[in-house]
Amino acid sequence: VIVNSAGTAFRFNGSAVSTISDPDLPAVGWVESFDQYIVYGRLDGEGWGVSDLADATAYDPLDVASAESDPDPIVYGIRNLREMHLMGKDTIESFYVVGGGGFPFERAPDGVVEVGLAAKWSVGKIDNRVVFLGNEKGGLSVRMLEGRTPVRISTPEIDDLLDNAARTNSSWIAEAFAFTYAYAGHAYYVLTVAGLNLTLQYDCLSRKWQQRESSPGQAWRVGFSASAYNQIWFGETATGRIMVPNRGVHT
Repeated sequence: VIVNSAGTAFRFNGSAVSTISDPDLPAVGWVESFDQYIVYGRLDGEGWGVSDLADATAYDPLDVASAESDPDPIVYGIRNLREMHLMGKDTIESFYVVGGGGFPFERAPDGVVEVGLAAKWSVGKIDNRVVFLGNEKGGLSVRMLEGRTPVRISTPEIDDLLDNAARTNSSWIAEAFAFTYAYAGHAYYVLTVAGLNLTLQYDCLSRKWQQRESSPGQAWRVGFSASAYNQIWFGETATGRIMVPNRGVHT
């Protein structure tokens, strides 16, 4: 299932793309898959739901839920291992599949984290852990979910830089984006704040941060990565070119 910025959902069946026309499916902000369900979040953040089992085109208006512990809008949802993490502006709630009749998910007993998501597209998953740009009363930071514990992995200097960016222009943080990739035995989380012309990369093995640039003073022009055909592929933001890294070519 593919979702565009207007909230329209499309299904790719392996050979063709078609619009999902079920009237019970609202405008969609994000999608995920979990145990043959399509999990979706409303574009307005006011709840989430699931498709029928093994059918991405059918939706029951009763198979919906909302944030329970804190009614903050749901910004994004991501599956990790056997849990679905619903990431709101102020809190994160974790759910697991219970099956049976009715709504197939139930919130974990201790599944509430009082750290929110500051940027919808800053969420990445690496080494069975979720990394994201977090928002809490103390300010912004980069967090990694260790189970359900949001461990801070950013340094005080990075946190201060992010807080200053938010005060200068809040859209710089809201529009920040990230991706993850593994290369040469290392796993990386890459966060770009385009408004600051800044790309920061976290090495999950060394636990060190690095700055990536495509030219001096400019952000790294890589917008996403994918793994296929025993190779890492990068998508460039400026021209849309697809590239692969080369250990012997550093420019």
